Amino acid sequence: IRISNIIFLLTIHFNLFGQIMRPMQTEIARLDIDRVLIMPDVSIDFHPIWSPDNNFIGINILDIWYTLDLRETNMVKADVRDEVIGYNKNKELDSLKEGDVPIWKAATNYDPRKVTTSDGVTYELKMVGMSSVFVETDQKGKTTEHFQSSGENNHSLSVSPDEKFIAFIAEMNGLMLFVRDKENLKTSISANEQDVSKALNFLDDGKKEKGQKLLENIIKKSPDNSEAYMLYSQLVCSMSNIDECMDLVLKAVDLAPEKASYLISLSDVYGAKGDYEKAIATLQAYLKLAPTKYHRYYNIAWYYLENKDNTNACKFYRLLQVYYSDYTDEKFDGICE
Repeated sequence: IRISNIIFLLTIHFNLFGQIMRPMQTEIARLDIDRVLIMPDVSIDFHPIWSPDNNFIGINILDIWYTLDLRETNMVKADVRDEVIGYNKNKELDSLKEGDVPIWKAATNYDPRKVTTSDGVTYELKMVGMSSVFVETDQKGKTTEHFQSSGENNHSLSVSPDEKFIAFIAEMNGLMLFVRDKENLKTSISANEQDVSKALNFLDDGKKEKGQKLLENIIKKSPDNSEAYMLYSQLVCSMSNIDECMDLVLKAVDLAPEKASYLISLSDVYGAKGDYEKAIATLQAYLKLAPTKYHRYYNIAWYYLENKDNTNACKFYRLLQVYYSDYTDEKFDGICE
């Protein structure tokens, strides 16, 4: 597997708009799409499997199982055959415990070509020449063709336990997700999330001033909207106002301490300020909320290195390699004998 798929390189990303991590459902509703390239990788083997709580999807790459956290996605629109789909920019994968694999397989309704949901609706990937056609057949036999691939084999249909999504493999692109009922999905998105989605759309369209003004209004109207504070912090940090950026991130963390991804942003800001001890402590707090995010050991190792603590830097670098045995870094390898 390409290391770039699993190792989060240490970067301060506040100058890039739209980098807050959001649940997949929220991003799908924001972009008004019914298909997402959730993990671009042509090395995916075996059919995808779902966690029983629907929060993760298991991906097999070169006979190794990884998980993608569907609560932490970041999407943009992409064009495929004159159709608009979503593209997930967050490609951070984590190791899937061997003991969880059979449990997740059991939670997944799977077939190479054809699956039927509990309400009697059938979904099929039919081969037409070298292409695949995705067809839905309802309980009365009415068929709907949702899309046709362009000279690409699509296969391995896997239904999520809540039956809201169907994953499948597109051999020339990677792991795709289809949304069974995007209009119904929109009704599950909170008012606070919808407000931030509007601001994100402005920023995605390059309308920074409109996005900033809307975020300021959202914060005034809903001072409990943690996402608004987090997104606004990116705008402030992109203008090099690191102290105000810090205040906004801390406010977001205070409002939603359960959102682990906020702690990543907080550690980034501490790192940008050169406060490596707090950056490390913040990442350790993050790992208590997300203990399987083993790739974050790289960030901790790097901060220890910046803090002139080679012993702990090597400790966490080696710990990273316990989970990603093929990963090497010349800088660490030269220090950690």
